[in-house]
Amino acid sequence: MRSNGVIGATFFLNSLPSGTSSRRDNIVGLLRYVKVDHAEAHAKKGEGLVESRKWDEARGEFWKARDDFLALEMKDRASSMLSEEALCDFALGEMDRAAAALRRSNEIKVQIGDQEGEATNLLAFGDVLLAQGKDDEAISSYKSALILFRRCDVIDGEVQSHRGLARAFRSMRKQEEAESEEEAAESARLRLART
Repeated sequence: MRSNGVIGATFFLNSLPSGTSSRRDNIVGLLRYVKVDHAEAHAKKGEGLVESRKWDEARGEFWKARDDFLALEMKDRASSMLSEEALCDFALGEMDRAAAALRRSNEIKVQIGDQEGEATNLLAFGDVLLAQGKDDEAISSYKSALILFRRCDVIDGEVQSHRGLARAFRSMRKQEEAESEEEAAESARLRLART
């Protein structure tokens, strides 16, 4: 039985108009199609392993997918795989690795102008910093995420940013600030419910 990649590749070649492209161009296009299919298969397998909480195996699949996407110059997908790697690192308690993966992912998000993705990474980075006991840096990361989520009008992101800030302030024993952030999170949650 043929794999989806082979079926897709056959479809790709059959869909090309005859005489409009060189054989080499057809082969290059075919190889790119198969490589994308291969990368997506690793990403999908990683997602399934995350659901099963097999963090180390999932991370390996995300590494493979990331490398393939980088080779294909699909920066957005490569950045997403770095974020997934960071999730696995976080679950495995490897905070330095999680932070490094999030930094690399965020560099790409900034390059391609994905502010919502950047905000999501900053939110996750805040969680990593908080787990490392770097409360002040976590607050800075959560505040940056909040600003970007507001700019992108992502209310759920605002809720999560306020909750992160509340956790960080609570960790610093700043109860009044923590309560203020919880109230802001609830207010944003209610706005979300009305939309």
